[in-house]
Amino acid sequence: MIVTKDMEPENPIPFEDMNLTGRHIIVHGSTDPVGVFRVTGGFGCLPPKTTSNPTGKVYGQYVASGEETYTFRSDSAGLATDAEIERANQWAKQPKHIILPAIAEKLCAQICDTAGEISRDQGNRCSKDSLRSTVMELSLSAQQLCRMVKTLAESVKQTELEGVNAD
Repeated sequence: MIVTKDMEPENPIPFEDMNLTGRHIIVHGSTDPVGVFRVTGGFGCLPPKTTSNPTGKVYGQYVASGEETYTFRSDSAGLATDAEIERANQWAKQPKHIILPAIAEKLCAQICDTAGEISRDQGNRCSKDSLRSTVMELSLSAQQLCRMVKTLAESVKQTELEGVNAD
């Protein structure tokens, strides 16, 4: 699915005061090839001043990969530019066997970086809670990577079956 560009070239409202519903944002630390996220709803869409849950979930879809998921308002780097949205739309036109390895590569890099940070904690500065949270992040990343590999394997299998049936 190709997503159209936002129609607001200049928005005088500061990002922290915006309702994000229907907008494109950039997500920090995203494994999506571009990180452009089309927001569809959630408490995190509301400006922090107007809600009791200012860091709530923001639901939507990554434009490039098509993954429907959620993020948190605090993970946003701001609104996506027209150029970023167009780049994400170009990625969305790619087949899964191109997109999934790009996502897996970013995910593996994040896992390695996090593991490296943990292993370099020579002064025992990490608290037990911090380690618990980091290990949970690593576990979720590994699960996501496994799902992508499974999806890619199914895609390859389907392509091979189509090739056999064509002969």
